[in-house]
Amino acid sequence: MLPALAGAIFLGSAASSPASAESTLEAVKKRGHVICGASQGTVGFGAPDSNGYWRGLDVETCRAVAVAVFGDKDKVEFVPLSGSNVFRPCKPAKSMSCRGH
Repeated sequence: MLPALAGAIFLGSAASSPASAESTLEAVKKRGHVICGASQGTVGFGAPDSNGYWRGLDVETCRAVAVAVFGDKDKVEFVPLSGSNVFRPCKPAKSMSCRGH
């Protein structure tokens, strides 16, 4: 269900701007992985565990997008964000997911 939800979210955003969304999707496919900004140390939303594996709601949402695009939850790169740089990746489409908490 989560992959379907992520696909719906991604496709829903694509429907609002078909030309730009298609070029973003193609760029992501060519790169071979999804890049997502993740809250740095916000337990429950995005934080690496003791093994360095990212966990949390934002992280799992990003992994769901990776599954929808590539069929692989590990085709994702997480960029730790803090209060001062939380929106920087959103300009100009440096990451697929721009969420801050």
